[in-house]
Amino acid sequence: DRCEVTLFYQPIVSWEGTHWVVHHLEALIRWNHPERGTVSPAEFIPIAEQTGSIVAIGTWVLRAGCEQIAEWQRSDLRVGLHVNVSGRQVKEPDFVALVMRIVAESGIDPSDLILELTETALLEDLKAALKPLNELRAMGIRIALDDFGSGYSSLTYLGQLPIDVVKIDRSFVVNLGEPD
Repeated sequence: DRCEVTLFYQPIVSWEGTHWVVHHLEALIRWNHPERGTVSPAEFIPIAEQTGSIVAIGTWVLRAGCEQIAEWQRSDLRVGLHVNVSGRQVKEPDFVALVMRIVAESGIDPSDLILELTETALLEDLKAALKPLNELRAMGIRIALDDFGSGYSSLTYLGQLPIDVVKIDRSFVVNLGEPD
């Protein structure tokens, strides 16, 4: 309400022969507190989850991100958008309708949007999450499993989930250059 949060966009790239290509941008929220300075999402997101304000925050992030991507696409920057979604948002009765309304109002193609859920949030209430995620996928929106390996880490779940992208947790890749 006080306009203290902003979005930053982290590029998601791939190596295409001779150069890196940006395909998507991940919307990352930052809180600029007037007295404390920048507050880490690791600090304020859990509080937002507990209080329920994550639903309003998540809606703002989705809307602002889609509007920004649409603006960039109109300027010939062809990129898609990744947006983190909480398990609590997915359980909202109007979640699918809200996402589709924001996509339609912004004018982006549904296939340009990838909603990211953490492994823990998704598996917390798998039955409740499956219906809305399947509906969104049927409409062209893609689903990503974020931080795979930080929670249950079962490959069995991958076959049961309506996901298009698996983002492996940093803990799995941080030591890739080490002999072990």
